[in-house]
Amino acid sequence: MRLGKSSDCFLYLVAILVVWLFLQTPPAQGQSPFDNSFTVRSDQQFLNRLRLSIDGVETGSENMPLLLASGRTVISLQALQNIIPCQSEWGQDGELVVIWEQSRIQLYPDKNQMLVNAIPQTLEITPYTSEDGSFMLPLRALGEAMGYQITYNEASQSIQLNSPGYQSPPQTVIPAVEV
Repeated sequence: MRLGKSSDCFLYLVAILVVWLFLQTPPAQGQSPFDNSFTVRSDQQFLNRLRLSIDGVETGSENMPLLLASGRTVISLQALQNIIPCQSEWGQDGELVVIWEQSRIQLYPDKNQMLVNAIPQTLEITPYTSEDGSFMLPLRALGEAMGYQITYNEASQSIQLNSPGYQSPPQTVIPAVEV
């Protein structure tokens, strides 16, 4: 039995609506598509967003880490992947695995320990999922595990990350002219 043109058009519109609704509700950024193991934390009050420079170049505002009331800094998984060429995957036990060059960093739900190439390291702040769904990671611990040098400047409320082997350009000294 053949349906009329109006029925075909109706089914086509319904299919478009279903696809549109599906595309409007993506999974929350930074969350595991398999497991919601990491605690959603609202008690991690942040004081300020910090400016971030990598190898002397300031990143955009979407990649700014947060300075928490505890004095620690965290960065979203998405921002980390924007600024450092790393990959991430979700493991079987709900852990997040960050892969960068020769490093495999495993972070576990609500544990203050991570494994860097199977070697345990203590974290000063556990990874967590923020109320907006962003997956927040301890910036200093991850940066150092990847070999980055990290400098915090309290006066300018900024963080400087220098990649392994980065050499800052020499400062040009302008000779004083006597008048």
